Formats: sequence, structure tokens, C-alpha cells
Amino acid sequence: MALWGCFQKCLTCDVERCDWTCPKNRNQFWNRFREVGGWPPKPLENIRMAEGLNLPLYLPQIHNGHDRAGDLAEPMVAVPTFCVVKGRRAGGYGPIELDPIAFRKTLKLSGNTKVVLTSVAEDRFLERFWKNAESCDVGPALRELNIEAITTPNFSFFSDAPRTHSLWNLARMSRLTEYLSSSGVNVIPHIHATTKADWNNWKQSFLDHKQITHVVREFQTGGKIKEIAIASIHDLANFRDAIGRDLHLIAVGGTRHAQLLKRYFPKLTLVDSNPFLKTHKRRKLIRHRRLWPKWVKHQTVPGEPLDGFLKENISAYRAWLEDRLQYDAFEERAESIQAVPAPPISEEQWEFSF
Repeated sequence: MALWGCFQKCLTCDVERCDWTCPKNRNQFWNRFREVGGWPPKPLENIRMAEGLNLPLYLPQIHNGHDRAGDLAEPMVAVPTFCVVKGRRAGGYGPIELDPIAFRKTLKLSGNTKVVLTSVAEDRFLERFWKNAESCDVGPALRELNIEAITTPNFSFFSDAPRTHSLWNLARMSRLTEYLSSSGVNVIPHIHATTKADWNNWKQSFLDHKQITHVVREFQTGGKIKEIAIASIHDLANFRDAIGRDLHLIAVGGTRHAQLLKRYFPKLTLVDSNPFLKTHKRRKLIRHRRLWPKWVKHQTVPGEPLDGFLKENISAYRAWLEDRLQYDAFEERAESIQAVPAPPISEEQWEFSF
């Protein structure tokens, strides 16, 4: 099923209701084929990367500036792309602000805070971006915001979809990577592949563009599952070895797998919204049972700004994560680990406790 998708049950398919990129639905199939310039997607011809991009181990994700009075003085944060790129009240589609100062003020960030936009989202947001990005000149507008980089929108891949639908999504990711790059925006590619041919395509792109030093993978949907996460990490490690150079992995939602990720990718940045979301739910991080964290209720006065509370949660979460990884390294005293075969991971080693 993973190879052929739903082609095996094509005879019973209702074409009128099917939204897959399937040759049985001829008009839709050829329209999509033409809009991306055909498939399989060609290796990337143009990608713009930030020179000397220096990312920390943990990058807090900030969704908005609600319930805060002042500016968050973090050196660098991640912001979900589709929290700040959306339809405007006055009409049109694009960033919520067109000026870098106003952009950061809206998010209640200090003027010196560096911003990385992360484009992992539900399909409805991704489809809207695909439909409007070029026609509404979103790329040039993002360039003016002085963001550090944006990750490639991560279109969904389904095991029960026809292979041609996956090829269409891969081609769209390549098309958007090149569009944003040509607009002067630094882009970090989101790596996704389901076949050897897909990996070879990515391999050629990375061999052609030595400046690609950072990649993104998300672990907050299917990647939550241990077996899927292990397979994904091994695939990325094998890919890194195949291109013959180190890669800095940005793992969105990968904190639960931090130990394994760090073992395979010494250059690692973990991105999640835990401190931000927990703060808005009035939860405070408490170090519990030596290194394991616990989120406890923290009552606030109605209307009380969350500035200090958020800053404390981010600092505590970052410190806990750094300590936990150092503790694991001290306990294991592991030798250098090869990508293949994969070392066994016990249940105790596997997940952090939230």
C-alpha cells in the first residue's frame, strides 16, 4: 500500500469526491502536473541559505503577543509561519505587518530578537499559502521583515494516497523553496522522502548546493510514535552520511526524542511551543524527581500580564533540557554511534516525561 497508495482500489474510487492527484481524475491530474512543472521534481536549482546561521539547542516557539505588556527579550525565537502570514482584514494575503519593527511589536518581541519562521501546519494553511504565495507577493514581503530564515512548508504525505499525489507535494515543496529563495528569503529545506528515488533527488540537491547546512524534520504528528521517529532519524542520519558532510537538524516537536536525536545529530536545535502554551494555560515548570519536569497550576490575577511568567518558563525549560542531555551523556559514556545499524534504545532511555 505504501508504494502504490490507493491505486490498488482504483476501480471502486468515486472520482467526483476524490481529491488525490490521480490519473483517473484527468483534469485535476494534468492541472496539478502543469502547475508544478511536472514530476518527479528536479533537484533544487536555487536555494538561499543564511550565512553563519547560529541556532541554539532550544528555540522557543512564540505564537502571538497576547496577554503580555512588554517585549520578550529572547535572542532568537521560532514563530509559526501561519500565525503571522494569513488573510488580512483589509483584503489580500500576506504577513500581518509589513515593517520589521511593527512585526516584532505585534508579537511582543524585542527589536533585537531574531526570528525563524516554521512552516509545519495543518493542510488548510499550507494549501492557502500555496494558492496565494506567488500571486500576492508573499516572498518579497517576508524579505522586508528581516527574518533569519523560513522553513519550507511541509505538505502532508499519506500512505493511502497514490504515488503521484506524493510527487505533486514534493514538487510543491521544491517550487516554494525556489520561489522564496528567489525573493531574497533564506530558506531551510524540510526533508521528506518515501522512496529511494526521493532520497536520491534530495542527495543531488545537497551535492549541488554545498551551502545547505541546516534541514528540518517534524516530530509532532506521526513522529510522536516511537517506531516512526526511530525510522525517520535513521533515514536522516543515513542521508547525512551519503552526502558526506554534517547537517544541523532542526527538529520541530522533537523534544520527546531529544536524547536519540542528539546522539545522531550533535548539531541539533529543538523547537516546540511547550513553555508558551503552558504559560497561557497557567502552568509553571517545576523540576521534579531530580531532572524530570512537572507542570503545576499557577494562579494569576485576572488581567495580570504574563511577561515574567513566560520568561521564567522558557528559562526553566531550556535549563532542564540542557541538563537532561548532559546527564544522559554522562550516564551513558557512549562511543561514537554509526548510523547503521541502529543501536537499541530502551524504554527508559527513550522519552522525556512531560
